[in-house]
Amino acid sequence: MARRWTVVASAGAALLLTACSSGDGRSGADPESGPGTFEIKGTISVPSSTYVAGGDQPGGFCTVKDGYEDLRTGASVAVTNAEGDVVGVSSLVDIDRKASECRYSFDVPGVTDGSASYGIEVGNRGIVEYARDQLDDPVELPLG
Repeated sequence: MARRWTVVASAGAALLLTACSSGDGRSGADPESGPGTFEIKGTISVPSSTYVAGGDQPGGFCTVKDGYEDLRTGASVAVTNAEGDVVGVSSLVDIDRKASECRYSFDVPGVTDGSASYGIEVGNRGIVEYARDQLDDPVELPLG
């Protein structure tokens, strides 16, 4: 449990530093193009309890089932290397809403390369481990 709080605290601190950073002064700097880095993309599908079609929102409105409240738009995504160090952070983005599920995506640019494996943790669902070569294509995270 202490390791989870360390990952969550580290991810939160990294998000805060990123949000407060004034940048490096270069216009249009692209974090995923840096040397020794790569980008992780993926999705996660969460059971829906409420779906309302139409309205003011394109595609309708989706509310996740009880027990999944930590998986919502803006939820933290933390990437750790094999040593457990946080090497990338991002957040979930709402991409699709259906009667049976709410679907979210994430994009973590600038992940430090060089580890044989990486862990991805969304919300408080626990870390899902992947070999480095499994992350060249988008991943579909399981509900943990």
